[in-house]
Amino acid sequence: KYSSSELPIIFLTAKNQLSDLVMGFDAGANDFLTKPVSKEELLVRVKTHLELLQINRELDQRVKSKTEDLRIEHEKLKATQGELLKSRNMASLGTLVGGIAHEINNPNNFTSASIYNLEVRLAKLSDYIHALAGDDLEEDIADELNQRFSNLLGILSTMRDGTGRIRDIVD
Repeated sequence: KYSSSELPIIFLTAKNQLSDLVMGFDAGANDFLTKPVSKEELLVRVKTHLELLQINRELDQRVKSKTEDLRIEHEKLKATQGELLKSRNMASLGTLVGGIAHEINNPNNFTSASIYNLEVRLAKLSDYIHALAGDDLEEDIADELNQRFSNLLGILSTMRDGTGRIRDIVD
């Protein structure tokens, strides 16, 4: 049931042939003393085996402790590896998001600039039409022109709000 390192066994025997020793070791013996046995020799051998047993137990405990330390370190390394993987993924995601933001921002900036230019040109067109007509422009036609320009400027204002929202989302 127990190994020879856990439970030392010393045979006291009158048999001292090599075949007898081999049979005894095969049966689990740690040591042999042949009769007649000296009390001092028996006590020294028992003491030695008890010391060896204690050393074995201490070594087993150290191995268990080191094994547990290694298991803990392994778990820490696995956790660190997981964190590094998350960091790498987040960095990749940041690069991707930055690239997408850039690709969205460029056309959005062009659109914003175009809206501004259209507003300026509509204002100049309105002034030009009013200058051409002069004081001869009938009031209902002037109201109709003003309404149409106002509608166009309203559409451009909605577009400006939309591009502003896109800019805010990208930022």
